[in-house]
Amino acid sequence: MEVIVDQLVLRAKEYIEDRYRDISRVQEIARALGVDYELLRKQVPRETGKTLISLLHEKRIAQASVLLETTSMKLYAIAREVGYETEVTLAQFFKRSTGITPAEY
Repeated sequence: MEVIVDQLVLRAKEYIEDRYRDISRVQEIARALGVDYELLRKQVPRETGKTLISLLHEKRIAQASVLLETTSMKLYAIAREVGYETEVTLAQFFKRSTGITPAEY
């Protein structure tokens, strides 16, 4: 059973890695993997120490950081590119995650 659960968490992380731009609700991850959301919601923190939504935001912020460093894209375009609706939302999560604003980055 433990191997199956480990594989489930790995698959969830891979799904986030591949589709972070398009995920609007974390329940979509469970649906795409064909598993119960509550099982996934409880198991991911046990294995990773982080929630599904935290893993999603981490991926988005990491990708936003890359785009800030390597492109001249405007913040609103970066927000859309990484899956946030607005630049305000990106800025809030970016500051929470890094301690600085995207402009300071």
